[in-house]
Amino acid sequence: MKRITETDLRNLFAEALHGKNGHVDPLVAIEALNARIANTHPPGSPHTIIQLLSHLNYWQQRFVSMLKNESILPATSAQLGWHHQGECTEHQLHEEINIFSNSLAFAREKLLDPDFDIHRTYGHFNSAFALFQSMTSHMAYHTGEIVLLRRICGDWPPPSGGDTW
Repeated sequence: MKRITETDLRNLFAEALHGKNGHVDPLVAIEALNARIANTHPPGSPHTIIQLLSHLNYWQQRFVSMLKNESILPATSAQLGWHHQGECTEHQLHEEINIFSNSLAFAREKLLDPDFDIHRTYGHFNSAFALFQSMTSHMAYHTGEIVLLRRICGDWPPPSGGDTW
């Protein structure tokens, strides 16, 4: 029986950042998204897509800060991650998408850098593996919500395609 290597784990998380195997690529989930859809608040939904994307960015930026060894204050409330209020413009939406895309690119670059120390503590995580597990599962959860809202709004699949089952 083959043992999982550090390289296997790095590749696993790098692939999870882009939706390999288990879920849709987060960048596909927001592909060709426009402000009208991002601002739509379907009945019964607690959030809009722009609120979800802003929430993801809040946490992604915290993860990235930890990976950069920057000092960040602890999140004292889950509510801090839900700061987006009101509607966004096309420009604001594209800014949020760029922030999200850049955070994914940075995280993947770190994972695949052989000099990156994945065993040390990052923020309150006891290793980079723990940080990436939290990052990827959080992202998968909210990416699924984004896809569901796009389906409800009749805006799925995006131009590059996407699972519809």
